[in-house]
Amino acid sequence: MSEKYKTSEKEKAYFVTFTIVEWIKVLQDDSIKMIIVDAIKYYQKKRGLVIYAYCIMSNHVHLIAQSDGKDSLSEILRDVKKFTSRAITKKLKVKNSLDGNKALDIFINAGKN
Repeated sequence: MSEKYKTSEKEKAYFVTFTIVEWIKVLQDDSIKMIIVDAIKYYQKKRGLVIYAYCIMSNHVHLIAQSDGKDSLSEILRDVKKFTSRAITKKLKVKNSLDGNKALDIFINAGKN
């Protein structure tokens, strides 16, 4: 992640957006959306993520968030995205649907680049 996109002040709240590769609408599925919700709850309890608001769209997520000061918001969100990307990939593999497999192929190609 470039320095341009890192949160530098722990005591401030930030508006953050993260997107799905190529704006694929994998978050339309409620079970996949719940991966994001559960991760937010976990990181609130275990890592000091403070959430003021969030909105999960079909292909991206908006947050107004900050850190409680132990870790930077950038560090927490890095771990949230790492966990959720792996969990979503695992869920898509288990579902083994045509759309899911197409999404997985796009993710693989994006990872190579």
